[in-house]
Amino acid sequence: MLRLEMFGGLALTGADGTPVVTQRRRLALLALVAVTREHGMSRDKLIAYLWPESPVESARHSLEQLLYGLRRELGESVFLDGNPLRLNVDVVRSDVQALEESIERGALEDAASVYRGPFLDGFFLSGAPEFERWVDAERRRLAERCASVFEKLAVDARARREPQRAVEWWRKRAALDSLSSRGAVGLMRALVEADDRVAALQHARVYELLLQQELESAPEPAVTAFIAELRAAPTADVARANSVSRRAPGDPNGLSPVASPTPPPLASALRAASSEAHGEGGAASRLVAARPRAGWTPSARTTRLAALSAVAVVLVSGVISVPRLSTRADRSAATLDPQRMVVLPFRVTGADSSLAYLREGMVDLLAAEFTGEGGPRAVDPRTTLSAWQRIAPARGNEVSDAEGFQLARAVGAGQLLLGEVVRTTDADVVLNATVLSVPDGKTRARASVTGRVDSLPALIDRLVATLLIQYAGEGQQHVAPLSTISLPTLRAYLDGHSALRHGHYESATEHLTRALALDSTFALA
Repeated sequence: MLRLEMFGGLALTGADGTPVVTQRRRLALLALVAVTREHGMSRDKLIAYLWPESPVESARHSLEQLLYGLRRELGESVFLDGNPLRLNVDVVRSDVQALEESIERGALEDAASVYRGPFLDGFFLSGAPEFERWVDAERRRLAERCASVFEKLAVDARARREPQRAVEWWRKRAALDSLSSRGAVGLMRALVEADDRVAALQHARVYELLLQQELESAPEPAVTAFIAELRAAPTADVARANSVSRRAPGDPNGLSPVASPTPPPLASALRAASSEAHGEGGAASRLVAARPRAGWTPSARTTRLAALSAVAVVLVSGVISVPRLSTRADRSAATLDPQRMVVLPFRVTGADSSLAYLREGMVDLLAAEFTGEGGPRAVDPRTTLSAWQRIAPARGNEVSDAEGFQLARAVGAGQLLLGEVVRTTDADVVLNATVLSVPDGKTRARASVTGRVDSLPALIDRLVATLLIQYAGEGQQHVAPLSTISLPTLRAYLDGHSALRHGHYESATEHLTRALALDSTFALA
């Protein structure tokens, strides 16, 4: 049985989780047919989506060639006979189908467990604008279905008097649309009922700032009234929350007073709301940046696991910083930290998309390497990817160099790392990376490494070492031993990080547990 995964990306995998189909247009055709389920999609529609600019006869020939290639790769029975074209669900099952069927039979928790991120997130097909419009429409439709599922689960949890569970579901609902008043109020109410009024106030502040900076508007009157009531509550928690907002002006983790007529930048507000969870010196940053050292024993691992679990609770109840990418967020060269570096997602090009997971995966891997020891320290991947995803979808996840510099200024980074992964043949791959100085655009370091795909961890080691040697004259002692890790282990680790960013904590646990099962010495996992 093959599985077509469309939430959080697009991939066809076998029983062992390895990619099966990697050619992008083949994957796009499978997605188009899979979403229609038993209704199927006509060949004329497939042509309109995939080859809108081609002559009819040429497009029909291209479709037949595509179908021929899929049948050769997956078997003659992958499609059911006839027109419209339908997938044989005995051969290929999709996560969208699993979600729809779970909703139809009322198994809402099963449906919620399927959702791993936006529909076809990060997938782009050049020269197919109709396909992109279809993706946008399906993404909205499925997000709305998931929002209804999360809301119903939250209401059911509240009825069972499980306030923490209700908070989890409302948090997932709010994450689907950060500007939704329904999601914001639902989460704030749930946090209050869970006796976490401080977190409710933090979310209220973040929501107000998001609306102001993204839509230049205030919350709806009903939401404003609720927030005012929340702030007026005379509790010790509120007093403690207010004390955070009245720190000295020079405190980098402080907020401007609530009564200030000019709201502070969003990044500052988010640092105040969750400084311990996401701050540069916070517990999460220190633990993520930690390195395996001599004396790494099972007892030490248990101690660290307990500490990570405590931090995970903070991260789940916190917020993700999303810097405003506009001229208002730009900083002068004098305010940029020359040792702070933002790693942009790598461009993945070449013969196929089997290495597409490295687009964001390289951000996670390099952030773990650039910790400030003898070189720059990387901006937290959550911050980078949240900002990147707000500007990337318009061009299929491609960000111009100018926007990359703007993103770096928004997070106060004085260095910018751009890179690409190029699949040259089935067996070979090239990794390229360049570190640029943000104030003047000058190149600080450049590296290019070539090797076999199955030696990818070792290639990443060499890439980072080369960059560090050029950047600061230091090298391998600052490189985590990825070269000893197998490619399936590395993939499971990166899948876990991706699931964590999208709020899918059970899935993240499964992937990271799998990584450790494959290699119990992989300290990063």
